[in-house]
Amino acid sequence: MLALKFVLLLVLFALNFIGPGLYVLRTFRWSPGEKFCASVGLSQFIVFVIAFALYWANADQGWYWLIFVVGAISTYIVRDDLRMLWKNHGVRAQVRTFLILLPIALCMLALIREYSGGSWAGDWLEHYQRTIFFLEHKPYDTIFIDLYKLPARPPMMNVLAAAYMAQLGDNSFAIFQLVFVLLNLLVVLPCVLLLPVLGAKHRRFSLAALTFLLAASPMLMENVTWTWTKLMTAFYVLLAVRLYLRIWTPRGSTQVIAAFVSLAIAMVAHYSAGPFIVVLGIHYVIEVLRRSPKRWLEPALAISISIAVLMVWMGWSMAQYGVKETFGSNTSVTEAATSKESTSARVGGNIVDTIVPFIWRNPKAFRIDFAQESLAGTIRDYVFCLYQHNLIFGMGSIGGLIVIYLVVRRLARGGLRVRMILFWCWFIVAAIILGIAVEGTRETYGVAHICLQSLMLLGIVLLAGNVKSLYRWVRVVLLVACIIDFAFGTFLHATLEHRTFYFLPDPAKRAGIVVIAGSGGLGERAFIAWNAKTVRKLYLVGDEFDRSTVVVQIILAEIFAITAYAFWYFCIAERKRLILRMRESWRTLLPRSGLPSGMLA
Repeated sequence: MLALKFVLLLVLFALNFIGPGLYVLRTFRWSPGEKFCASVGLSQFIVFVIAFALYWANADQGWYWLIFVVGAISTYIVRDDLRMLWKNHGVRAQVRTFLILLPIALCMLALIREYSGGSWAGDWLEHYQRTIFFLEHKPYDTIFIDLYKLPARPPMMNVLAAAYMAQLGDNSFAIFQLVFVLLNLLVVLPCVLLLPVLGAKHRRFSLAALTFLLAASPMLMENVTWTWTKLMTAFYVLLAVRLYLRIWTPRGSTQVIAAFVSLAIAMVAHYSAGPFIVVLGIHYVIEVLRRSPKRWLEPALAISISIAVLMVWMGWSMAQYGVKETFGSNTSVTEAATSKESTSARVGGNIVDTIVPFIWRNPKAFRIDFAQESLAGTIRDYVFCLYQHNLIFGMGSIGGLIVIYLVVRRLARGGLRVRMILFWCWFIVAAIILGIAVEGTRETYGVAHICLQSLMLLGIVLLAGNVKSLYRWVRVVLLVACIIDFAFGTFLHATLEHRTFYFLPDPAKRAGIVVIAGSGGLGERAFIAWNAKTVRKLYLVGDEFDRSTVVVQIILAEIFAITAYAFWYFCIAERKRLILRMRESWRTLLPRSGLPSGMLA
């Protein structure tokens, strides 16, 4: 039954994937890759607006089929435009990368029976509760996971999930998981789009490298399957960066306007887009408005459309909850207000902790914070904190160091215009500082997972686009390191999330006391997640495959092995060069064998 509903979900998702947005953008004179990616992003926002309007109107769930009608009609109208886009190799590359990584994410979902890892807890349940809030029209004073009011987080992905769940007639957590995986995985589309901008010269090599690096990235795959909203925000941020770089082209005005609109949509998905709005906004004022003060129409349109986008959510929130609750209930604001440390001490400490791995600072603290009997669980939590909380390790155990080298080499070697060098220096430094500064609490393991996911994905794209410029031995080391990253950061993580818990009466027979069993010695946070699931009787995708664990693990490993082989074949083996060497060797033997040279042509 779940498989049948997933097929129907794919049909609904495909109809709303690009049609509504492409209907709006089809006359724009953009590159096919830009138009395709932007149309996908705009389509999701249009679906959100329709679904949110239905919620405003207190409509019955049957009205959500209006979204299906809009998607089907718009997709039919733009069918010729879709055919033209599909002829572009860049568009096909975006879709191909998405379809390759989707089975990996689905295999991980098929293993997850409880959400755990490091210090993460609660968000997976909170966003499900928020989705049910919109689906079932819960009271406005609802408190999510006993901590947060509705305005604490923007609602775009929750409303989208509610819309799909209403059309399927299923409000189970499993369907919620599947919707969030499809939405979160959209982030790979702008990653492919950014390849040429970040130095990719060999399309086939770069695509093979990018697909492998993304599949091997624990930071990406864990966030794709964790039911929260940061990767969809990263989709719009990366798209905005790609469009904003048209600022120096003669006909790039519409792209620049769309870049800021994309950032506004990102804010409706998650407030972590805020630092990037500030970074690009300051650069725009200095680079464009200071030099061209009469260029007023472009910023006027960008500001007005962006405000209109934000008011879809914030206008309603201010009307229902008030201005103070809308802007003051965000966790960054509330946590900063209650923090006992000064702002400078908190920000400075978080910057150090985010860049310098905790294993170099205070390894004893980890053993105290994540005490558990399971060695596998200790290893999982150890690497989880590295891959998710640290800016460098978030790009891979070796990949992050190579990215630093590539950034320095690209900025120092030359070949880029001065204004482009200044832009990237400003963007990287300012995004890191602001992305860390907005965190309201002191996090001793780092805060890269809060706002810096877009920056880490940019680093992975840079690495993929320039992997052929590295020494062959470096590529071999990168291949081995990525396999290790996948084994410990993704495969082990998903496997441990498949473990179940059960309870036994305490031998002392004390009333209300139970003994946790069957956990394999995992830590307290894993038990809390399992208990939350059990109490609420949630059904996860992994529960559907509780007897097929080994099969799912084999499929997951095989799909990743295919991406690893493609990376080796295109980026390390250098098959074409080997063939040329063989031909040259045969030509040297021709006089001795007497064979005519034309036979080897």
